[in-house]
Amino acid sequence: MAFLGRANGGEGFIGERYVRLWRAEELIEVNRGYNVTEFSPNLFLIGTDGGGEAYAFDVSANDPTVFEVPFIGMPSDARAIADSFDSFVAALNIQTEQGQ
Repeated sequence: MAFLGRANGGEGFIGERYVRLWRAEELIEVNRGYNVTEFSPNLFLIGTDGGGEAYAFDVSANDPTVFEVPFIGMPSDARAIADSFDSFVAALNIQTEQGQ
């Protein structure tokens, strides 16, 4: 993923939305810490909004969709928020431009 090559994670406000994307070397440990394989085996967490939501990919499908998933709740509560990581980042940039 080109983003990891350029930034390898990062955090801060983009418009009014806080985003923290974990570094590549943190991803496995974070997913283990949240027991993702037990509670949401099809998901792989990549970051958080700093509150009650995580950002994730569905690794059971060959699909780049980014999901927003509550840290407390059922995997069925996951909702698609972008068609790909690139569109996820682009949507954040659009929100920034609209928020100014």
